[in-house]
Amino acid sequence: MKIALITSATDHFIADMVCRLKEVEGVDFNDIVFWDRQQSPWRKIRYNLKKNGIIYIPYRLGLSIVKGLRRLLCTPVVNLLLAPAVRKDLYDVCREQGITIHETKNVHSDSGVAMVRDLDLDLLLVCGTGILKSCIFDLPRMGTINLHQGDVKKYKGAPPGFWELWNDADEIGVTVHFVNAGVDTGDIIRQRIVPIFPYDTLSSLQDRVADISLDLYPRVLRRLVAGDYKRIQQEQDAGKQYFLPTLQQRLRLWSRTARRRFSPRTGIVMPVKVMVFLFLLFLIHLRDRRLLRQGKTIVSVLYYHRVTDICHDGMTTGRSLFENQIRFLKKHYRIISAGDLLDIVEGRNHDFIGKKCCLITFDDGYRDNFTNGLPILVRYGCPGLFFISTGMIGNDRQFPHDQTVQPRLSFAKMSWEQLRQAKKQGVDIGIHTHTHANLGSLSREEAIAEIDTSIGAYTKQLGEKPQFMSIPFGQKKDIRPEQVEYIRKQTDIRLLFSAYGGKNITPVDPYDIKRSNIAFERKFEFWMRVEGHLSTLFKPHDSLFAE
Repeated sequence: MKIALITSATDHFIADMVCRLKEVEGVDFNDIVFWDRQQSPWRKIRYNLKKNGIIYIPYRLGLSIVKGLRRLLCTPVVNLLLAPAVRKDLYDVCREQGITIHETKNVHSDSGVAMVRDLDLDLLLVCGTGILKSCIFDLPRMGTINLHQGDVKKYKGAPPGFWELWNDADEIGVTVHFVNAGVDTGDIIRQRIVPIFPYDTLSSLQDRVADISLDLYPRVLRRLVAGDYKRIQQEQDAGKQYFLPTLQQRLRLWSRTARRRFSPRTGIVMPVKVMVFLFLLFLIHLRDRRLLRQGKTIVSVLYYHRVTDICHDGMTTGRSLFENQIRFLKKHYRIISAGDLLDIVEGRNHDFIGKKCCLITFDDGYRDNFTNGLPILVRYGCPGLFFISTGMIGNDRQFPHDQTVQPRLSFAKMSWEQLRQAKKQGVDIGIHTHTHANLGSLSREEAIAEIDTSIGAYTKQLGEKPQFMSIPFGQKKDIRPEQVEYIRKQTDIRLLFSAYGGKNITPVDPYDIKRSNIAFERKFEFWMRVEGHLSTLFKPHDSLFAE
């Protein structure tokens, strides 16, 4: 099936979308039609004055001043805290993937129509551009499909997320539909609805919609390639068409959603928390400097679960937040692989003496670790370690802790093929038992069966025995000393990871590697997590199995 994408955007979202679509098997995707709809500055000013009135002039001046102050004051602070951002736009991705970009100022002109016709397409995909006319969307043999970031049954038009928040809606959709002469009125192929949370802002909601879009569009394309799809006709007069909001409407919505992030209590408590965090970090820094001068190696091991914007809870980190955290770690720590940690523990590599290191791990084997987390790790040149519950890989079974997320959501797991691809991209794979069982609640025989089944499944699928294991739940009560002895003496596991916080300061017990959980942490809270909480200050060598 020969396809092409038509877009007017070049940002990293469209670049990520192109990468996802390129991975779909059975399609010939080597062309992008770029409809350059950029207006001249004077035309843009005239349009905004007509739409927003004279208030646009002081708004624009104020916005320019704020941007200038931000560059002057905030950029040095960001550069001090974070490594430089590594972002790819549409042109970068197309150069890497060998995709040709066909640019036009007017896709509906004679030359634009001829350009699309000459591509001889089976299917045209639309993402982030203007309304197409029949002279374009009727050209492909199968027609044209559009990614609409909204529930077309209720919200047609643009922009994504704005009018849902304006109307205090409790859910938002992403829809893939065929294009016809109306605005978002074509037959629906697939739709996904997700909740809007009380703390959502326009930015967080658009991040969630983008996350869903990156997953849904390639899935629909695979169904079209396989011929496994249905066209659901929309009801006439269903939904309302919305247009770009005025400046006054944007400011009103910003004011409403700002109250969700800030409150009088936050304004008082937050500065106090920041001062406490900074004082504790200063004490930890003094202690760490003394240890490093003594020739110690300090390793912070972090563990994530999900990297997605679909929900916010103690097991989830958003994509943008995850990238900023990686940039922070890249700036201030030496990011190591599981093999490097093994060398540190066994004293084989002296390059890490007197260094602060960090290892990034992921538990449970969620698919978003591969689709969202791994590309960010690769982009910044960071290794990682995936811990998988082997009995949950490649199926639709849900973990018990997933069923506590409200409203109820389904979280897909990685496939074995995705794990093989992750290994090729520099990620180590470890086991997290077979069914995510609490080993501390099992008998010796049951625990051994759980561990051996996991090792067997791993070995069969990946062609080697695992060397790394993390304990489900990871607290001191969740594994017994005799089970650790079995792992130590009867398996090839060489590093065993807990999950109760703290840092690892050499010498380190290879069967008691401490880790800290990371989720939607504020900047200073994240820093404290990396530094191992207060346990690093008062009990740096507390053992998982100490009597």
